Amino acid sequence: EILKKNGDKIAAVIVEPCMGAGGQIEAEPGYLEGLRELTLKFDVLLIFDEVMQFRFHTGGVQAALNVEPDLTCLGKIIGGGYPVGAFGGRKEVMSVYDLDHQPASVFHSGTFSGNNMTMAAGITALELYDEFAVKRLNSLGDRLKKGLENVLLETGIKGWVTGLGSILNVHFQENRPRNAKEHFIGMITAWDFLELFHLEMINHGIYTAPRGMFVISTVMTEGEIDRVVGVFRKALDSLKPFVAEKLPQLV
Repeated sequence: EILKKNGDKIAAVIVEPCMGAGGQIEAEPGYLEGLRELTLKFDVLLIFDEVMQFRFHTGGVQAALNVEPDLTCLGKIIGGGYPVGAFGGRKEVMSVYDLDHQPASVFHSGTFSGNNMTMAAGITALELYDEFAVKRLNSLGDRLKKGLENVLLETGIKGWVTGLGSILNVHFQENRPRNAKEHFIGMITAWDFLELFHLEMINHGIYTAPRGMFVISTVMTEGEIDRVVGVFRKALDSLKPFVAEKLPQLV
């Protein structure tokens, strides 16, 4: 509806193909494909932010789902741990930065562009994080997701596990969140519990993001994943009385 009404005034639609800080929520089936169709119809650029989710596939989520945006933003993983950012896309769009062949070109520079240390670390990281490593990490993510979901069922605490591959998010709420708004409403409602859960996990040697995010790295094995699931169970068992008293809707 927005594009129908204001399409001639909109330059681009930018989305994360799987939300990051918004709760690691995957797009509904057909959603990204629909965005691609609409942006082509209204001549609007489609931009994917793959800063967090690029790790899901050697070509990012876009390659896994076969949805090609006009521009892509990248970061984190392509720097091998060093501060980094990058963007790129279709030749037609990127040609505006070609000072030699574009009359109305745009000058682009940066103080730290092409930093030698970052480039060397990034190249090494991407060489090591090949297709085999990606599949291995995603399989660990599947193992963790299944384990966390089983614990939720067995403890009787209502919750959902969302995410793709090696980045997951646990949502302690009655209904599965479909967007960032529903994620944050659920997080605020259960915030006291989330704080205690975060600390309880730390007490057992596992660090998760306070909002319930779990991130797997390449040095981890099935042993670490199973340990996380075991600690998750201990944390929920110890906090179940708190949930029953303060958040009865979750039991």
